[in-house]
Amino acid sequence: MGHAVYERLVSLRALRFVMLGIALAAAVLVVARWGRLRPVAALHGEVVARPVAQGRAVAWLERREDGDHLLFWSGRGTPRDLLSGHSLGALAFSGDLLLTSRADARGAAELLSVDTRTGKQESLTSLDAPARALAADGNWICSLSGSDEKLLSLPFVVAASGWDALWAVPRQGGRPTLLGKTWGEVQGRMGLLGVSSGYVYWITRSSQGTMGATTIFRRRLPDGAPEVLAREPGPQDAVLAGTQVAWTCYSREAATPSARRAVKAATLSGADAHLVADWLSFRARLLASGDHIYARDEDILWRLGQARGDQWVVATSLKQGDTPVVATEIEYLAQREEEPRLVAQGLSWPAKLRLALGL
Repeated sequence: MGHAVYERLVSLRALRFVMLGIALAAAVLVVARWGRLRPVAALHGEVVARPVAQGRAVAWLERREDGDHLLFWSGRGTPRDLLSGHSLGALAFSGDLLLTSRADARGAAELLSVDTRTGKQESLTSLDAPARALAADGNWICSLSGSDEKLLSLPFVVAASGWDALWAVPRQGGRPTLLGKTWGEVQGRMGLLGVSSGYVYWITRSSQGTMGATTIFRRRLPDGAPEVLAREPGPQDAVLAGTQVAWTCYSREAATPSARRAVKAATLSGADAHLVADWLSFRARLLASGDHIYARDEDILWRLGQARGDQWVVATSLKQGDTPVVATEIEYLAQREEEPRLVAQGLSWPAKLRLALGL
């Protein structure tokens, strides 16, 4: 009897070691696989708008010889060609729908939604020009259009370089409402940050003064008055990240502040801004995914936390032609090489672990 019990204990211990070995092998495989570049699709034309990502899905626009094409990859299988046209504009996810604009040869533009599951297309409204940026929440779609052409060129007169117009459209379609328009860099070029809880957020970058200035606005849709959330000297970057807005500013610690960038963040409820990063390079650019803020600094992609110094590396060795687009689980790179392709790179395993733990 005692011998049988002993053999059973030995077998259970052996089984435990076998299971532990399998678990360790699986962990090693996950770590080895995560962070590696995986081809998504060969690019048959120029990528004309920043790819957009949601979860494990990604969409992008290619300009080919026969026109523009909207491609969608669900995270598995092969990409699908959902839409083509003479001139497609910006992209934005809205649940299972992709929003974009399409213009004909005469320049007439329309706002479209495309169902990523069925491919069904719907025209929501007409636009004054193809969208340069799009954003949406459950009730509203906002579109930023504009032109870079000089509007005025006279002796002793500052030339007005381009214009921008911000529009709002009900989610189900309808007549657009003009929210604001700027003329030239002196008055300020606009950048659309996003739409959240019935508010639209945008920035203007003006060249007035020695260094110029960047101002962050918000406005309740459809007819609220613009509110100034922040103003910083110089040309700065900004993102809307879930329940907070983040923007760059001149360094608070560098001997020459304008040579380095810091990052501030504030909740949409109106809390005071706080510093989340400093000592980034002058060329640092911000990205967002959900409530998380990322910064691309030279060849490194950082994820920024809620406090100064709480940041860690997500990806390294980014190339000059890479276009990072952070999603929930994957950081996408549109690479320009001898054989252009769109690739997906998993988050580095320490970052993935922190994501899993909710840190």
